[in-house]
Amino acid sequence: MSPQTRNWLLAVVVILLVLVPLAYRGWIAEGTEWGGADMQGVTAVEQLAGANFQPWFEPIYSPADLERYFFGLQALLGTLLVAGFVLLSNRWLAIVIATGVVGWGVAAWQVVPASHWPGSLLALCAAAALSLLVHGARVRTYRKLDEAQREKQQESAAWASTFD
Repeated sequence: MSPQTRNWLLAVVVILLVLVPLAYRGWIAEGTEWGGADMQGVTAVEQLAGANFQPWFEPIYSPADLERYFFGLQALLGTLLVAGFVLLSNRWLAIVIATGVVGWGVAAWQVVPASHWPGSLLALCAAAALSLLVHGARVRTYRKLDEAQREKQQESAAWASTFD
């Protein structure tokens, strides 16, 4: 299998890994609730305290509808940062960043009120910029190391030729 074919196959697998859970949520798990440890804690307190439980305070802001979106945004930001560290190919990093921005745009357009867009967009742009900076520094370091290794090999060859 050629490297280009393998790369395209891996790209298709990655895209499927992203789209299949989204499709599963939309088609198969229609009407189900996504819950986390927060609700388990509330349920445990209600079972232990009974009906006369009174919370100490009420939250100032409760983004119940936006929790999944913010969790997804956090995962996207982490993915962009990791991609900056891991990927040495400019093309693959550009694909990851473009996919992240487009995915965020689709999710924000469908789910999030417009008032929350600026902060999320700022975080996304900051993560993409940091990813590009890390990627650039890493690629430059690898190029310098490769250049130094070539120079060392040339020096070794020159020394070897003087003693022959």
